[in-house]
Amino acid sequence: FKSNLGICFSSDKGPNERVSIDFYGRNGFVKTFKQSINPKSSIILDNLFFKKLKIKNEFLWFVARSNRPDLTANSFHYHNKTGNASGEHSF
Repeated sequence: FKSNLGICFSSDKGPNERVSIDFYGRNGFVKTFKQSINPKSSIILDNLFFKKLKIKNEFLWFVARSNRPDLTANSFHYHNKTGNASGEHSF
């Protein structure tokens, strides 16, 4: 699988803002990732990041937080052998 998680703001206006993302697996909390981003930029977490979590064959959930109300998230997953793909987005 190839997985990506993108976090950004709906508006490109305003100052840099700190984003906190909590990840959860079958056994509960796994890790918190924190980064300050410019509203014209984004956070993109890829397979390299997810492999470092050392969780295999398991679904992960996340909760992203920011002081801004326009935080958005998009995830995309692609199975290399079959070509099957899926994606999710926040509202």
